[in-house]
Amino acid sequence: MTTPLADSMLSAVRLRNHLDATIEWLIRAQRSNGGFSGYYSIFKGWSLPYPETTGYIIETLLKYSSIDSSKNWADIVFRAGEWLLTVELREGGFPAGFGTEKTPRIFNTGMILFGLSSLYKLSKDDRYRQAGLRTISWLRANQNDDGSWIIASPGGNPHAYQSRVAWGILEMSRALDVAESYLPTIHRANDWVVAQQDSDGWFRNNDLIHGLPPLTHNIAYTVRGLLECSIVLRRDAWMDSAIRAAHAVYLDWKSSGELPAGYWSGWKRGPSFRCVTGDAQFGGIWFRMWQITGEKFWLEAATGIAQQVAHTQKLKHFLSGVKGGVPGASPIWGRYLRFGYPNWAAKFFADLLMFLMDV
Repeated sequence: MTTPLADSMLSAVRLRNHLDATIEWLIRAQRSNGGFSGYYSIFKGWSLPYPETTGYIIETLLKYSSIDSSKNWADIVFRAGEWLLTVELREGGFPAGFGTEKTPRIFNTGMILFGLSSLYKLSKDDRYRQAGLRTISWLRANQNDDGSWIIASPGGNPHAYQSRVAWGILEMSRALDVAESYLPTIHRANDWVVAQQDSDGWFRNNDLIHGLPPLTHNIAYTVRGLLECSIVLRRDAWMDSAIRAAHAVYLDWKSSGELPAGYWSGWKRGPSFRCVTGDAQFGGIWFRMWQITGEKFWLEAATGIAQQVAHTQKLKHFLSGVKGGVPGASPIWGRYLRFGYPNWAAKFFADLLMFLMDV
């Protein structure tokens, strides 16, 4: 198994090199309209800008701006915010896909809240306040009584990873000082997610593509949403649920040396390729577990899997979309963004590296 970063001499300098390369890739991914290209394909080049991930990339760049003053970060993130305002649908939702569709999607909308809340806190611009209010109101109005979302959800099915939507609502409602009105929505959502969990920590109704095992990417969404909401709202049941799943994935990583792309029920390992985005996300989760519990094995796991992600990144390459990018799959021909570099993989790797630099 790959050793922890400290043991393998991936020093603070190398951490910063990987972080800078990742951020520079994200900067190149920003299109002229302000949105961030969803991915770079080796065969097709840069894709259209993607509203969902543009939303949560904003908060990553703002954190990075606190350690680097070489660019006008305000201009970069507010150009992204201006574009998001143009693609918001009248009812308050945001579109699925690349912003050209007019069909709203629950999860995509929830992720954009991280960007809107960050920009509102930074600027107090009433346009972001109004957009955020429309969005969280739309999400609340479309929630089922049991806490799940089916309307405007993939396949018309509920999904456990929508706990991260609950986290987005929490962030936006707190930024707008209206959290009290949205606590029932958040509680119902996360209580429903916890009810989907088996005794061994695996979540039902958590697949991205029906008939395939939930990806580590989606499992990590579920765990992180529960974890962050539990910290703010002091809900032990959500925290326990997050720890149970995070620990199960950690044990498999420790014994197997790397994570598969996904897991079937009972944590049966799925496809043999890696979902690199999920790797980076679980690194962030394990780091947060270390912060919460103080147990050193979580930090060692976070640093170890960060090294594994770093090994997939090319710091030098003649293609601008490959240099500094993070592939969707490892090997790159794996069945997730095949031969592609998604911007969300770069976002979560940057988040993980900044966590580790904080140490």
